[in-house]
Amino acid sequence: MGIFTKKYTITFDDVTDTLELKNISLMKYLVDAAGMHSETVGYGLSTINQTHIGFLLVGWQVKIFENPHLLDEIEIKTWVEQLSHSLSTRNFEVYIKDKLVAIASTKWIMVNPEDHSVAITTDEIVYAYGPVDKKVFEKPIPKLHIPDRIDKVKTYTIERRDIDSNNHVNNLKYLEIALELLSDDDYTETGFSEIIVNYKNECKLHNNVICSYSKISNNEHIIAIQSSDKSKLHAIICLKK
Repeated sequence: MGIFTKKYTITFDDVTDTLELKNISLMKYLVDAAGMHSETVGYGLSTINQTHIGFLLVGWQVKIFENPHLLDEIEIKTWVEQLSHSLSTRNFEVYIKDKLVAIASTKWIMVNPEDHSVAITTDEIVYAYGPVDKKVFEKPIPKLHIPDRIDKVKTYTIERRDIDSNNHVNNLKYLEIALELLSDDDYTETGFSEIIVNYKNECKLHNNVICSYSKISNNEHIIAIQSSDKSKLHAIICLKK
């Protein structure tokens, strides 16, 4: 299959009062493009009962050069760079006309959705996706760590609105939770030029979590989301302006 391309027109729901595309909405479009790519090659959600193959997102790195605006048409190009054992690297480029406005890389683990056991890549799966040896970042997605200094702590209970079709917290909900810990001066829905997310352990309905916030600098923030007893790290997020 190689490189998959899909176009989107920016809608009212996905922009701020300045009519710029929200960071989280851009990531939503990227996830949708990835899902549509998998549908076209026969390994999407609609065929999961036949293939017994699903993909769990375990890492993000997004770099935004320019924010699209309301009614802009963006073109997303996505491809699988690597399929090895049970891991997959998927990359993205986002264009407005011929101008590159954002790049992203994601890491996925392939699982059997019936029991969440790790699935192993086959020649058939590799052939279907047709991996493309093209990187968007020179290095792999950075591994994040909880800082020694914690500036703010907030508790949160997982609600029904946070749950996705896999019956655990939707990947982008972690970012929404993280944004709530920022001060009014630091909060922005469009102003982060780089977003890095490491997912560690799934979080389910009614789980109580502890969200720890650290302000590294005026331009960098790290938020860790852990179980209430801190025995599990669910996700850690780095936001850079």
